[in-house]
Amino acid sequence: MAVDDTDQTELLDRWIVDPGSNTHVINTEAWHGWKKTNNNPEHCSINAGNSHILITAWGTMKLVARTPYGLWTLELTHVAYIKGFLTSVLGLARCRTESIHFDSGCNIL
Repeated sequence: MAVDDTDQTELLDRWIVDPGSNTHVINTEAWHGWKKTNNNPEHCSINAGNSHILITAWGTMKLVARTPYGLWTLELTHVAYIKGFLTSVLGLARCRTESIHFDSGCNIL
């Protein structure tokens, strides 16, 4: 029998790299580097699992990442803000157009 002892709030203050996501997502406006650009006038939403979730706002995010050259600040554009989302997501599919790639062996961008 498996026991899930994972704290459900563990991911709230983390970023995960999602190779299948074409959208960056933040789950709180408290992230340092977040700047709102609009309140989602088109009422766009994302699909996550079986859920269809309305985006609260769009913005940009400056995120510090570990790279082969040291720490670099990445400026993410078209970032969806969804209050209380499980975690914040770096949509790797969206990064590829900006020549940002993830090396899972070294755990660096």
